[in-house]
Amino acid sequence: MNIYVILYIATYLLARQSGDGMVLIQENLVPILVSAFATLAAAAAWRSAPPDERDIWKWLTLGIGLWAAAEIIWAGMVFAWGEDVPYPSLADALWIVGYMPVGIAIIEYLAHHRFRLTHVKAAAAIIGGVILPLAALIYFIQPILEKPLDIRLSELVVKAVYPSLDILVATGGVLCLMLRKQSIWQDPWALIGGSLVIWAYSDLWYWLLSYFGIYAPDWFSAVRVDIPYGLAYVALGVGCLRAMSFERSAKTVSPQ
Repeated sequence: MNIYVILYIATYLLARQSGDGMVLIQENLVPILVSAFATLAAAAAWRSAPPDERDIWKWLTLGIGLWAAAEIIWAGMVFAWGEDVPYPSLADALWIVGYMPVGIAIIEYLAHHRFRLTHVKAAAAIIGGVILPLAALIYFIQPILEKPLDIRLSELVVKAVYPSLDILVATGGVLCLMLRKQSIWQDPWALIGGSLVIWAYSDLWYWLLSYFGIYAPDWFSAVRVDIPYGLAYVALGVGCLRAMSFERSAKTVSPQ
């Protein structure tokens, strides 16, 4: 993860020397590479997982795979249309759908570790993570910014759904961190949970900067959005590889 941060900063500084065009290429190429790494790592963890944990890794792999596909499609659209990329797009659909299997993976992981998700807890998560953020955006933030609600319904829904889903994913990540039995760097699901918190952090920054129209290919946006966004994928991949390593070690240790 340290190597990723160092390489990102180095390649960003080199891209800046060549102009905004190279920065744009770097910003869209890095998410493809790190999301592909996370997807392959999750798939490897799935293959090596014990039977009672296979479903957890299956759902996680599916969700990350959908996000990786969205990264590829989004990059292609940016290079094809530039600033005129249609919104919402197929990439947005894949990103939003990808939250569902990731959420299922978190729920199954928590259930596997005897965390009881009662109806009250589920209702509180839905109200706090979806309904309240949606209401805040539509009825409070939008009027305060004096932005008329004459945009397309699909665009408004997508803009409102992203932060809501980010809050839910971050909540699940925090619960995974709370269940850890080792240090964050040693516990695979602590790394995965932490990666989801970082993902939500970067995504919420992207949403805020985009909403106020100040997101741009510059250092200000890179530090708040792009670097942690890619770091989330890397941390998730490292967590998956650590889980695979632990499982293989357990299989090769002979009984005493």
